[in-house]
Amino acid sequence: VYSKYYEMMDEDRKNKIDRINQEDKKMQSLAAGILIQHIRKTEKEDSKILIDKYNKPSFEDGKIKFNISHSNKYAVAAVSAYEIGIDTEDVKRKNKFTMKERRIVNTCFAPKEQKYIYDIGTEQGKLQRFFRVWTIKEAYVKKTGTGISIPLTKLTFTFSHIPAPDTIGCPDPETACR
Repeated sequence: VYSKYYEMMDEDRKNKIDRINQEDKKMQSLAAGILIQHIRKTEKEDSKILIDKYNKPSFEDGKIKFNISHSNKYAVAAVSAYEIGIDTEDVKRKNKFTMKERRIVNTCFAPKEQKYIYDIGTEQGKLQRFFRVWTIKEAYVKKTGTGISIPLTKLTFTFSHIPAPDTIGCPDPETACR
């Protein structure tokens, strides 16, 4: 199956895959390539893909915006007429809020976000809240195209007690962060 889809990739994607050493990462890159091909087909997009200095892909003609994310066995794409970002994390493989997550919270999250995470009593609750904040931060910086070149502690998202998408607060009221 791998070789069948690999052969369908353009030379840029094949080169990217070939530079990767880990098999699971090769599969993720191949999955991203398959998603991009699907976007091209459904959106009738044939312009070249450009990669900017922050590694954000875009179509050369700029009509269709897209973003890709992958984690473990999952790969997702978002497509829009506007700038868009997406992030996915394989939360099923994690069942503990570890020192790794604590370090990220303490160094990359704003004080209000830290409070949001640490205020819940259970470790599982902390982990769920961590992933909620982390994936939103990742998607936002991918949307803006800045990557993590801006201090993530300066980018603050707030949440109400209702875990619905319309409760997400944005740093810029003119920007939709959904």
